[in-house]
Amino acid sequence: MFSRPGPETEDEQQAAGSGTSEPPRADAARVFDQVLTDLQPPSASAGLPDVKDVTASATEHAATLRATRDAHAEAQEMLSVATAARKAATEEAERLVLEARDAADRTRQELAGWAAAQRAKVDALAADLAESASRDADAIRAEALRTSMAEAEETARAYVAEAAERAQQDGEAIRAEARSVLHRATELSRTAAEAMADLAAGVAAVMERVESTRAAMDQLLSENPAPEGAAEQLDGTADDVAADSDAAEDDQADGDAATDVTTAADDAGTDDPDGDSTMADGEDAEEYADEGADPVASTTAPERADRQLGSMFRRHGQRGE
Repeated sequence: MFSRPGPETEDEQQAAGSGTSEPPRADAARVFDQVLTDLQPPSASAGLPDVKDVTASATEHAATLRATRDAHAEAQEMLSVATAARKAATEEAERLVLEARDAADRTRQELAGWAAAQRAKVDALAADLAESASRDADAIRAEALRTSMAEAEETARAYVAEAAERAQQDGEAIRAEARSVLHRATELSRTAAEAMADLAAGVAAVMERVESTRAAMDQLLSENPAPEGAAEQLDGTADDVAADSDAAEDDQADGDAATDVTTAADDAGTDDPDGDSTMADGEDAEEYADEGADPVASTTAPERADRQLGSMFRRHGQRGE
């Protein structure tokens, strides 16, 4: 590592012997001064160097060299010792790392085995607990089924009884409503039949009056023959009277048909299982039979017939004029 020093100046040897180093700038200045000194011519006053100084300088230089050599040797020994120590430390560190790795592998394997064993124990314990819980659940379910069977039967019996009672009440209400509706329908049909009977009576009265009026007109015409020019007018009047008679007959036929429909509705009303509607129909029929026809309808039909006859005579008078 150390090289043998070359020829140096006295100042440089002293600096090397003392073991101190100056900055490069100072070294350069000192070398420059030394070069200038060497280049200057020797002066007359300058004498030869002293022998003691030269001997001391040489001795000091030799001591410096010996110290340097000894330091180099010591440094080499220390470097060898450090290298050996580093190598030993490296080997020891490698050995420790390998041992730690082996210990970690062993610990990992041991932990894996312990975890597997604990997992197996936990699985076995969970299976035992699940089986025990299943048995307990089956026992509890069977006990609950036995205890709740009687309560369920009683509840079902009470529910069936309540449902039957409610159905009976609903049936009674429906039957009562049906009887009421049937009774109202019977009353309406009876009222319609009476109205149609009154209408038929009014139509019959009108027909009777028309026939009597027609007979009177025929007699009047036979007693008072009309001139030849009025024959056609009388024929037209006769045709009008015949048309009115046909319309009255059609109204009477419609009234008879409505009477038949009402009678059929009354017959259907007798199908009531309780017999209430039939009795009510009999009583109402007797009451209406005692009371007779409606005076309003009987008075309205003749008035209508009188108006028709009046209009007919007015038309006849206009045609005669």
